[in-house]
Amino acid sequence: MSCKTPVICSLFLKKDSYQKKSSFSANEATVTNGNFNVIDYSESKVNQDTGMLDEIAKPDTWTSYAEKDELDVGIINVNNTALLNTLGFGDKNDVFNDWIDGFNTFRPVDFGAPNLGIIKTVGLSTTKAKLALKSTSMSLSTNSYYIFKAYAKSIGTVGEIYLTTTSTNSAPIVKEINTDGKWEEFVFVVETGLMSSATAYFEIYIGNKADADSTYSGTVLIDSFTYLTIDKTEYDTVAAAGNSSSFMTDAFETTSTSSTPTKPNNWTGTGTTSSGYVKTDTQVAGIFAKDYGDYAALGIRNAIVDDTATEEDETDTSIKAGTSLTKDEIFDNTGMEAGMTVGNSVLLINNLNPSYYNFKTSALTLSSNKYYEISIYVRTFMLEKDKSAKIFVTVGGESTYSFASVNTSTYDEEGVETRGDWTKYTYYFKTAESTSMSSVYLNLTLGENSDTGKLTGYALFDNVTLRTIDRAAFLTNYAKQYDLDEDGAAIIAEDGTKQKAATYDEFMLFNRTIRADDPEASVDPTPVEPTPEPTKPDTSYLWAYISSIAIAVVLVAVIIVVLIKRYRPSKKAGAAAPSYDKNKAAKKIKDKTSGDNTKDDYKD
Repeated sequence: MSCKTPVICSLFLKKDSYQKKSSFSANEATVTNGNFNVIDYSESKVNQDTGMLDEIAKPDTWTSYAEKDELDVGIINVNNTALLNTLGFGDKNDVFNDWIDGFNTFRPVDFGAPNLGIIKTVGLSTTKAKLALKSTSMSLSTNSYYIFKAYAKSIGTVGEIYLTTTSTNSAPIVKEINTDGKWEEFVFVVETGLMSSATAYFEIYIGNKADADSTYSGTVLIDSFTYLTIDKTEYDTVAAAGNSSSFMTDAFETTSTSSTPTKPNNWTGTGTTSSGYVKTDTQVAGIFAKDYGDYAALGIRNAIVDDTATEEDETDTSIKAGTSLTKDEIFDNTGMEAGMTVGNSVLLINNLNPSYYNFKTSALTLSSNKYYEISIYVRTFMLEKDKSAKIFVTVGGESTYSFASVNTSTYDEEGVETRGDWTKYTYYFKTAESTSMSSVYLNLTLGENSDTGKLTGYALFDNVTLRTIDRAAFLTNYAKQYDLDEDGAAIIAEDGTKQKAATYDEFMLFNRTIRADDPEASVDPTPVEPTPEPTKPDTSYLWAYISSIAIAVVLVAVIIVVLIKRYRPSKKAGAAAPSYDKNKAAKKIKDKTSGDNTKDDYKD
């Protein structure tokens, strides 16, 4: 299910009943279940006379984590004064007594009546920080903006509201409840990215989750958990107040407590030994948890042949001393930009023996006539001087755009490594005006599946961000790669290639632009003049040519006759007369051609 403006979706995902509320959007509607009005009656005690709750009731569809003699968790009805008295309140007005910053001047104080959620330590008992309530999940669409709201107050203690996603490996969003007995509205906005739809849920803690040693005693009241799809303008307005967070960044966060790496959602893994995620003597690959990962399993293995050993035991494959990275070495934020941290998990590839491994996203589709950004942070350790990890994007199974030499360390002439920091690599996309860009995959690789491509070492990946950007942001970066004309297209040089910007070399170290509609026409530096079409002959003077030829032939004949008569030698005396008589011959020809002997070539 996904919410569509202007409807706020209940955390219980039921649509049968809702009441109008004034809030961020004029058309906002909140489903009643979001106000803890749905009770699990099979687990709750209801007064048969009044129909009200006589005790803290169990909420329907929320998961509660009450603990006997230590922590009460559930729903109370504020119209039951007797119940409120047992919980330390006077009456309903005592519950809705005050707001931080005078918020009640423009909001009804009984916003969630008649029911509220409550988390309360029992009597004088104390508890360590722990999860008390968890909502059902909410489905958030890709490339969307959401506003989330909740109302809470703490009395004598503190609490936390977590908004967590299980489908994008994003870090949870946390709001502390520390209001000193006053109600506060908690507002934050979320932008989802390209990877896939996100499934999110709320978690309510008593105490501070990160502080595992402190104990807490007191009460937390909560109400009206809602969320709403909004547009980018509304998102920017709220984000400007410092309330923004993002599910568009795949931070590879996990709630797993396993020492074995876990499979990242929306990624597939293939390698020398397994797929998805792996922990073997050859490779460790997957989401590695800061507080639970098996650091002793990491490193580079020896491959030393012992000539004195038996054939079965001639190779020492133990992990080399000093090659197992520590928690502090892996989870170091150096190089991360403001707002980015390594967090509590990281995507790790550790090739202990020469091998290869590749993580690939699920297929992405980039809509037509839009601008996108895909970025990722990378850090490498213990690669040989001339070895590297690789990041590449494939589009439609054909085009490949890669950073082929990803090695964040530097080396001296002898190959001794100096470790570097987290480094950000970014792709900027412009899709065609009428055609989407489909089957787009981001690949993260350490080693190649070939005899010479396998290698040892570490590659760490974190904070993959997939989001839409505007035209100005794209062109700002595109202009660092190529010189642009007034329309924002790359200028074509005389040799037919795109004209590189002065910042090209520096920009291309960590950035790539991919523009589907960029003109690729080449310009020939020495253009060839077009071959003219054949000219048809002009026959208007053909009669003159024929006449001239005839006259020339006659003149030549006359000249020949004259020359013959002039230079022919005279006859000798007594020479015999020729036997040919032209008069007789003429008479014979006349006889043959006269009469009925004429042939008719055009018969009917």
